[in-house]
Amino acid sequence: MDRVKAKLPLVLSATALVVALFGATPLGNAAYNMVSFAKNSGKVNGIKASRAPKANQLLPLGPNRKFPSSVVPEGPAGPAGPAGPGASSLFAVVNADGSIYKQKGVNGPINKVDTGVYDITFNRSIDDCAVTASVGGHRTGPTTWNDASEGVATLRTFGQVAEVIILGNNGAYGLTVHRDFGFHIAAFC
Repeated sequence: MDRVKAKLPLVLSATALVVALFGATPLGNAAYNMVSFAKNSGKVNGIKASRAPKANQLLPLGPNRKFPSSVVPEGPAGPAGPAGPGASSLFAVVNADGSIYKQKGVNGPINKVDTGVYDITFNRSIDDCAVTASVGGHRTGPTTWNDASEGVATLRTFGQVAEVIILGNNGAYGLTVHRDFGFHIAAFC
């Protein structure tokens, strides 16, 4: 016990020296502020956080960046909106001879201008539409189809008229020439 009594003044002096040195220094203030901050680490602006919903406590968002459904249940479905416009009301499936297999919005017969060149007149201007054409066949019966030829369809529009040009290989020297092939055309307005 005597040894403890002998060291007590030394321990008290050393403690007083540490408090005196660090209490008034920036390092001491930083240590004090960290302790104060750690006491408030479970709070945001003085409001405690909680992993489960509790009164007067903050709740973190889930991994999907939304509150859990137990906090904000899903509401009833809203009324259905109005039906949108159809995909395309202007189209034609055209045979190689220029006759129409199926169509909607085409005025009159197709004008076969030349080999592989067809003029299709629609019931409205298609200049402001996205118009596309592709070489292709179609069903001719319950289990039969006409063959789709290998070729490319290009087109240009003039008001209500689309001019489709069909290009295909003529088999000689790999040349591409105008060909009479069936095709599909659609205008998306």
